[in-house]
Amino acid sequence: QLGDIEWEFRWSGFMAMTPDRYPRLFELAPDIAASLGYSGRGICTATIMGRELARWAAGEAAIDELVLPASSFRTLPYYALRGPIVEGTVLFHSLRGRLKTPG
Repeated sequence: QLGDIEWEFRWSGFMAMTPDRYPRLFELAPDIAASLGYSGRGICTATIMGRELARWAAGEAAIDELVLPASSFRTLPYYALRGPIVEGTVLFHSLRGRLKTPG
């Protein structure tokens, strides 16, 4: 009903998923921290974590006083296969979407 629409902006990318779908806060080294793994809920959660990391960087809070506890890194099983698995899954769903008939 709308006809052809020209989109001015578009977003694409990958989501960082964690096994339990909870975001992670890491203290990578003294004075270096990172937050990631928002599992598709990054707009609100990353904004909150940005505020928290700013408090930490400004010296207003210790790393263990932030809204998330700092996690330690652990190796995920079959991590080396992530590239082919992700690419295959994306290709599968892309083809599936193209072959699906409307309605």
